[in-house]
Amino acid sequence: MKSYKKYIAGFLFIFGVAVLFWFSLSNLTETPPTWMDEGIIIQTARNFSISGISGIRIDPQTIVSAGYVTTSYPVTLPISGIFRIFGVDLLNARIVMVFYIILLVFVALFWLRKNIQNNILVIILALFFIVTFPPLYGHGKNVLGEISGLFFLFMSMIFVELAYRSYLDSLSKFKHKIIYTSLCLIFIGLTVVTKPIFILLLPTLFIALIINLKQIRMIVATRESIILFLTGILAFLIPIIFWLFFQFHGETLGEMLSIYANPHSAVIGTSIITNLSRFITERQPIYTALLILIWTIVLVVRHKRKEKIKLSEIVLWSFTILILLAYLRTVGYYRYFFLAEFIALIMFPSNILYFASSRNTKFIAVAICSLLIGVQSYGLIYTGWTARYKGNTQSFDLKNFLKESPADKEIFVYQAPELVTFIPHENYSQFIEITPTIQVGKSSLDRIAGGLPSIIATNSNYADIIKDIGQNKYILFSSIGKYQFFHKK
Repeated sequence: MKSYKKYIAGFLFIFGVAVLFWFSLSNLTETPPTWMDEGIIIQTARNFSISGISGIRIDPQTIVSAGYVTTSYPVTLPISGIFRIFGVDLLNARIVMVFYIILLVFVALFWLRKNIQNNILVIILALFFIVTFPPLYGHGKNVLGEISGLFFLFMSMIFVELAYRSYLDSLSKFKHKIIYTSLCLIFIGLTVVTKPIFILLLPTLFIALIINLKQIRMIVATRESIILFLTGILAFLIPIIFWLFFQFHGETLGEMLSIYANPHSAVIGTSIITNLSRFITERQPIYTALLILIWTIVLVVRHKRKEKIKLSEIVLWSFTILILLAYLRTVGYYRYFFLAEFIALIMFPSNILYFASSRNTKFIAVAICSLLIGVQSYGLIYTGWTARYKGNTQSFDLKNFLKESPADKEIFVYQAPELVTFIPHENYSQFIEITPTIQVGKSSLDRIAGGLPSIIATNSNYADIIKDIGQNKYILFSSIGKYQFFHKK
């Protein structure tokens, strides 16, 4: 009987992994379609691969700092390396993201198995919750920082537990403590620099250490503590210092913090009220809130029962709470609470099965999980962001259209940085309004008025603006998807 269950579990695991690979790789360049944020991040990788500067090209001779870009070198450096070898291409960029998706799933499940429940049912359910979760592919296949940041986060949590365990074990060798501490803090550093939202990990670590203050005092009291502390600080600073040199070129600390704190210049009070209402009126925020609420209830019950709660679980729970609080003050895109949603989702099978003490309650818990996985699967196949673009050929059409663009004819890209990915040369200029307060290439607009570019490419929403800026010197000659192309009369 046990052997029979093992075969079923093995089959389900392989099937789940097959689902992961299929939805990660299928129609990779078209679903989801490329868009502004992805285009900007790819440009930083492209320019670093060509010129060694992580910045944005605003005209054929000028690359400016991209300090406002919130996704950094853990994403852009691997893509830059791929570009150097295989050339600039959307497929090459997204292949890197597929690796991050797959790595995240396996590392998250490994952390779950080692630190929460070594239960095959929990692992299988968690796997299917993740691989049928549409935002995993919607945010993951795009070149963004959320998935890679989560990968480094779970890696850091694995080493948090190894380091913490070695501190409390009197028989643990000092060299193991040094290794685990170094790897833990390096991965925490990589997590933080991947995307600024992960800075919230630092206060959550502090909260977790305060909760475990009694054990921490035992560690601090040892002679080894100063060496471990200094080693940890050094390990953490290595990725941070590299980030400062790689990402920023002339920005002050105040400018950096103001951009990251409120990039869209949202009115905080209004945002909080609007986003709070989403948690009682919109499905995805409600789903996220319920997942975290169930996790919170389970933690409270476990605490009252004096059950041991792992340090990494406290860190991750605290992190999800801070993510939700941070989300309230933003413009309200669901991507801004995706990190909390993913973490709570992987914890859900363990949490709902916690109260399943009898065969009947266990059956009900598994049935609830199966129902939710079914709902997610429907969204993944039919209604999710990636599903809505199954027949899309926009990237293919853009690539074929722009590959014929001669290098001696300048292209001006207006408010469509994703189009630069398809331009086969560096003879281009551009203007981007990322937010009302962050505009890049404003000085390059004079090039349009002066008739310097041979072609202007833009989102169709801005076609009338092009006519005004270009003083009717340009006429429409082609449309591909939502993009329009103008050339000089």
